[in-house]
Amino acid sequence: MIAMGPADKGPLDVLINEERLAALAMAPEERFHLPESKRMQVFREIAMAEDRATREAMARVPDSQIEKQIELEAELGEKYKAEIARKFNLTEDQLIKIGEEGLKKGWEFP
Repeated sequence: MIAMGPADKGPLDVLINEERLAALAMAPEERFHLPESKRMQVFREIAMAEDRATREAMARVPDSQIEKQIELEAELGEKYKAEIARKFNLTEDQLIKIGEEGLKKGWEFP
């Protein structure tokens, strides 16, 4: 459902991302020895790992030391993603490609 608010004037503009629309029509395929359903799981785990790294870095390092906080977040993110790669027998490059696939196809975040 699309609704217009009181501040909306004139015709409604609808933007369609043709690439994402085409991706929805594609038949699921196996990549990196994983079916699409498993790659979706990997995508969700990557997102959760990134969130975890951010939360933990923020909890450990005060905002007044933002550079250290960012460094710790990156270190933790790499550590957690390496664990995911080991769990699913994937390389770092394959994790990146699965992340890109998930964004391109509009897979849900956890």
